[in-house]
Amino acid sequence: MSQFRDTFTKDEQRENLLDYDDNAFMFFLCSVTVCILIPWSFFFFRKCLAITNTYRQKYPEKSAAGSKFRYCQCSACVAQRAELHKKLSLFRTRFLTKGRLIEFGALMLCWLGFVLICRNLQDVQSIKTFDPFEILDVSPSATQREIKKAYRLMSLKYHPDKNVNDPTQGARFIMIAKAYQALTDEVAKKNYEKYGNPDGPGGMKIGVGLPRFLVEEGNQILVLSFFFLFLLVVLPMIFLCYYQRQKKYAPNGVMVDTVQFLTHVMTEGTRLKNLPELLAASGESRSMKIERDDDKDMQQICDAVVESKKRIFTMPVIVRDSLPITQCMMEISVLSDWYLTADSILEFRRCLIQAINGRSQSLLQIPHFDEDVLRHCHRGKHVIRELGDFLRQEGEERRGTMDMSKEQQADIQAFCDHVPNIEIQAEIIVDDEAEIVVGDVATCRITMTRKNLKEGEAAGAVHAPYFQEPKYEEWWIFLKEKGDSVTGGRLINFLKSRNLERVVKESLQFRVGRPGKNVMTVVASCDSYAGVDVTIDVEFRAYTPEEKPREVFVHPEDVKLDEEPTLFQQMLGDMCVNSSDEEEEFDMEEAPKVVRKKQAAETDGAAGTKQEDAKEAGNSAESATAATETNKNDGVTGAENRKDSSS
Repeated sequence: MSQFRDTFTKDEQRENLLDYDDNAFMFFLCSVTVCILIPWSFFFFRKCLAITNTYRQKYPEKSAAGSKFRYCQCSACVAQRAELHKKLSLFRTRFLTKGRLIEFGALMLCWLGFVLICRNLQDVQSIKTFDPFEILDVSPSATQREIKKAYRLMSLKYHPDKNVNDPTQGARFIMIAKAYQALTDEVAKKNYEKYGNPDGPGGMKIGVGLPRFLVEEGNQILVLSFFFLFLLVVLPMIFLCYYQRQKKYAPNGVMVDTVQFLTHVMTEGTRLKNLPELLAASGESRSMKIERDDDKDMQQICDAVVESKKRIFTMPVIVRDSLPITQCMMEISVLSDWYLTADSILEFRRCLIQAINGRSQSLLQIPHFDEDVLRHCHRGKHVIRELGDFLRQEGEERRGTMDMSKEQQADIQAFCDHVPNIEIQAEIIVDDEAEIVVGDVATCRITMTRKNLKEGEAAGAVHAPYFQEPKYEEWWIFLKEKGDSVTGGRLINFLKSRNLERVVKESLQFRVGRPGKNVMTVVASCDSYAGVDVTIDVEFRAYTPEEKPREVFVHPEDVKLDEEPTLFQQMLGDMCVNSSDEEEEFDMEEAPKVVRKKQAAETDGAAGTKQEDAKEAGNSAESATAATETNKNDGVTGAENRKDSSS
């Protein structure tokens, strides 16, 4: 059979039936390439061509609740949004970037490889089988006479004696003989019909998605070495590099060095003047690389810092990680119950977003307001120091706007319409209770309404022309004990709300610890605007447990459920009923009675036993007495008998 296989594969140079076939690998590679290239190409060109999607990610039209976002319509904010849309519309911005060009080049190389694979698939031949009709060049319906005639002609043509110098013709002659045998010999014909081979069943090596070089004997060491390096060296190195990079950052996105530094340095006395130094000393700031292109901007910042009378944050160059770092500062302060420190951090956060220097310059958030207008507002009869005071004035009575043009006044009006005008309502209750008792878990329900919005509207991006990215409002709601401006009061609970709807409902829970009249303060602070914070006091009276005892109400249905036996009790009852021992059925409610009955029975049994013992003791005593008397009588009688005998 081996000779037949060798002759069968001579003409095809080991590419036929009995050799390894790796065509399946080409189909597998083509399928995998298509599955990768089609979605990759779709998302790549979608990113390059879809302008609206990228823009709407930063400035969406509607909120998750379906409300329409309302954006600031002042000239600065409108120009900022138009500039972003124009920037996204440019071809060089969307496509001619370093990352996009590299991705496009890799995508084109993959498509080129896919084309080459498809061209190779065109040359793939199907697995050749032994077909005697094809070898003898006769039809399957040929008769025995036609088969013999074809065999005679082809044997004369390909006989080895006539083709001495061509060994392949000899192999062809053997194939012709085998084909003739398969069609004429009964045994060979049955083997061919059953196994496809006149010699009977034979082996076949077909590659299932693997290339030829992976199974060749000479490449085994190379393949094993490659898999060894990839699985035991490359993959662990990739994981270690990823881990080394990720372990530097905490779950909140801030570097671990920064979190440790802030935790060690921040105290209850940390205030606004200390926070810029902490931000500059953070790990993100120390690891930031300053390129040569930033020298001009850094020089402008240095000049602004040297001239202390000017605004420090006038430059639109803000550290990218300033918001996550200040967020980490807030978490440290509120978890430590440092309310005044948290308030200072929020103030510093507003300075970064609005490019102002402290709470005293909250009026500089207004468009077209500068230092001269600020000094004018701080002098005279109707002094305006906070943004809230300016917003409460009517349009014609607003100080500092008389000498401005109509366009500037329109920008100021658009700003005033966009800045949140918050109204807060709060109440403290205990769920399902009419009174509040010491030890209860009370709930402070807070309703925050944006009066500047209409029904169906949501707060859009804040007015922050100096900030690089669109910023949306975040409100920190604090519940604290009422205190003076020095201590600030003890912080009880807090939450951060990112709800941008017109009406926001939140709740804070705390445990009531002091009886009598209690006064709590609810403070709603915005991290994006200075001067719009709202503070209200909430009063409630707490009773002692002796004054208002709690009556535990048990529903009748719960009582019925308690009276019903549990599954375990039912199983235990069935076992007691089915058991051969005569034992009392155990019930949780009847257990004390059963125990008492058993104790009484045991007591009665013990008493009966004692009486029986006493009777037995009496009987034994009587028997002993009778025996003694008998012995005495016997002794007396014996003595008398001895006396009579002696006499």
